[in-house]
Amino acid sequence: MDMISQLPDELLLRILSRLPTTNVVATMVLSKRWKFLWMFVPRLVYDDSYWHGRSSQFVDRSLIFHKAPILETLRFINLGRAYGSGDLHVWIRAADKCCVRELIIHVSSTCEYPV
Repeated sequence: MDMISQLPDELLLRILSRLPTTNVVATMVLSKRWKFLWMFVPRLVYDDSYWHGRSSQFVDRSLIFHKAPILETLRFINLGRAYGSGDLHVWIRAADKCCVRELIIHVSSTCEYPV
């Protein structure tokens, strides 16, 4: 077993909370030890500059599977014109169910739809 996997879950979750959510979710393929750890990360950051409008399904699924009792921060960064108010409503409802303490939504200045 590698050295980082021997760290306590609390420390691993703090480390993972500093990464973009796509990277956090990708850790599930590392080993059985890591398979469900991402679901308890206290901070999720979705940055559309990585996906260019193709992330709504990823966001929906990762929010459904997230299991932390309290989500400290939920951030949506650089949302562009590919997202509609329907996506935002779904994500805000999911944030409410996840007991989010801080919700940050940054809409790109090139956005062409009303939020």
